[in-house]
Amino acid sequence: MGFSAFQDFMRTQKKSDRTISNYTKYLEVFKNYLEGQNKNLNVAGPKDIKKFEQWGDKSLKRMNQYIWAIKVYSEFKSNHEMEMTSLEILGSRYSSEYKLKEFIGVEQKAIQLLTLDGIKTVKQMLEAGNTKAKRRKLTKKTGVPEEAILELVKLSDLSRIPGLKKVRARLFFDAGMDTLEKIAKYKPDELIKELKHFIKNSGFKGIAPVPKEAKSTIANAKFLKKIVDY
Repeated sequence: MGFSAFQDFMRTQKKSDRTISNYTKYLEVFKNYLEGQNKNLNVAGPKDIKKFEQWGDKSLKRMNQYIWAIKVYSEFKSNHEMEMTSLEILGSRYSSEYKLKEFIGVEQKAIQLLTLDGIKTVKQMLEAGNTKAKRRKLTKKTGVPEEAILELVKLSDLSRIPGLKKVRARLFFDAGMDTLEKIAKYKPDELIKELKHFIKNSGFKGIAPVPKEAKSTIANAKFLKKIVDY
């Protein structure tokens, strides 16, 4: 099975020659893995990606790049479920790495107090503050105001969407699109229009997403499982 059509698709997306070469190699590894499981690349499902991730974490380096390759290939094949599953996995993986202190506009004193309690990453923040009861308990334990904890939880939840990290997470939060449920209700053109309006009126230093980004953000917001009780 060749990947020439997939490579042509990546060229239309303005991928570099190096990225095209690497993604082709990564996808070949996924294909070979599936064949070892008596499965075919074009009929693989979400469970296959998750099993590949588990195997790859033990056997491969740069596992995130393999998942990105699968994501792009799923987009090429118009396999929405596989594309969204790939993005969900990437969001989960990045949440283990992304530090709370990297968010823009957060209270650093709160970050310091949470760090002393062992809460440094997005994943840890979501685990520690995904319910009202947990947030109240965390406030009593750390001295961080519940409002500040809720802000960090919301930013962390938003960051599960690939592309919503430092500036973008803050933009969506400040514009009132501070939960996945709120974002999921928008149409791409409406989301862009409202964010541009907010940026113009507030002087926020950032730019609104382009149509493709807005569409992907909304699709992810609809697809991702609800893990926070607001």
